[in-house]
Amino acid sequence: MEELEHHLLVKTAGWYYTSLESRNLSARACSLYFFLLEGVLTGIWSISLSFIQDHLNLSDTNLGVAVLFSAFGTAVTAPITALLLQHFGTQYVAVLAGVAYSGFLPLLGISKTLVILCVTMFVYGLAWGMVDITANSSAILTEIVAGKTLLGSFHGSYSLAAATGSLIGALMTTNNIGILTMFLIFFAICGSLSVVFGAALYDFKQEGVIATYNNHMTALHKNRNAKNSVSITQPPEAASDLKTQEVVNEIIEGYDPADLT
Repeated sequence: MEELEHHLLVKTAGWYYTSLESRNLSARACSLYFFLLEGVLTGIWSISLSFIQDHLNLSDTNLGVAVLFSAFGTAVTAPITALLLQHFGTQYVAVLAGVAYSGFLPLLGISKTLVILCVTMFVYGLAWGMVDITANSSAILTEIVAGKTLLGSFHGSYSLAAATGSLIGALMTTNNIGILTMFLIFFAICGSLSVVFGAALYDFKQEGVIATYNNHMTALHKNRNAKNSVSITQPPEAASDLKTQEVVNEIIEGYDPADLT
């Protein structure tokens, strides 16, 4: 834990943190933003589909094909995002994904043909999947530092954000705000907030320290469980002999022949 404090309690986004809890709380809040971002834009996107269909005069089948391309994008993005995370870390990739995810929305509003719409849906799906992966990656880092399960609350916030995004989109379109205008508004807001909130996520170096700490704690738990299983399965006499042997081993490891001279 001291190793974590040494590397994590540094100046981040212009702030100095005095405790590991406050630093991790900041990272949790910023991770939560990316779940909210994904949820809100998903709701906005779903509301816009019927308007895009009317604008391009698409049949239900053609609209379904276009939406399918967004699913293709989310599937393809997994190995790409994994490679980016490996080389640049969650922080930079999350900022990139957040800006791209909101930035590709206006492209859907200016698509003129089904082919162009399918291409933009695919690219939008790439950014969508990237946001999803990086948001979960960042949340897992905060889980490790906190030492407790947090993902459930993050995923719950995504569901609420998706419903809220749909409601906001419905209200905006009801008040005669065009799809492209709505997309541009959310791009300006969400793109800017992605940069701001991304600045307080754990950086690449801190991410490596957290991963090392997690591996170390996992190994300790495995060794502890292994010892407990041995003590349970061994008869009392064997367990006593095992404990005696551990003491002898500790004495031998601490023995220095130079002490005899």
